[in-house]
Amino acid sequence: MELYEKKLQIELLVKIAVAANESTCLEDALRFALTLSILSPKTDDKREGKIMEANEPLWNMSKTLEQLGGDEMLLQEVMDIFLEEAPKHLAALRLAVTQGVAETVETAAHTLKGELGYLGIPEISQRASQIEEMGRCNNVSGAATLLPQFEADVSGLFTAIRSAKALSWNRP
Repeated sequence: MELYEKKLQIELLVKIAVAANESTCLEDALRFALTLSILSPKTDDKREGKIMEANEPLWNMSKTLEQLGGDEMLLQEVMDIFLEEAPKHLAALRLAVTQGVAETVETAAHTLKGELGYLGIPEISQRASQIEEMGRCNNVSGAATLLPQFEADVSGLFTAIRSAKALSWNRP
C-alpha cells in the first residue's frame, strides 16, 4: 500500500471518529494511524549499506523522551517547535533545490539536521547532513536526488508526531 493511500485511510478513520464523537473510536483510529504512519516504506539505502524494512519505526517517542532526560514537558515543546518550524525549513530547502541556490540548500538542510537531532532520528538526520554537504559543495543536483526520500521521511515524521500528540491529549 502506498504511503498516500495509508494517509487517506488514516484521515478517513479520524474524520469518522470525530464525526461520531467517539473518543474510543478516535483513539483506535489514532493507534491505527500510528502503526501505519510512523513506519517507513522499504527503501534500499545503498549509501548506508542496509535495507530499511517496512516494520522499522521511523520515530520512537520513548527514545526521544529518554534522550531528553524523561522531561515530558520538554518533549512536548520539542515536538511543537518541530511541527511549527520544520515545514518552513523543508519548504525553503525544496525552493532552494528548485532554484539551484546551493548556500540556502546548505543552511536549510543544516537547520533540519539539528531539529531532527533533537528528536533522536539519526537516519533522517544523516540524510539532512548529506544534503547539507551537497549544498556546501555546490552540488544542488545531488541534493535534488536525495530530496524526495528526505521529504517523504520528514512528512511521515510530521504525521507520527501529530498522531502521538493526539494520543497524549486523549489520555486520562
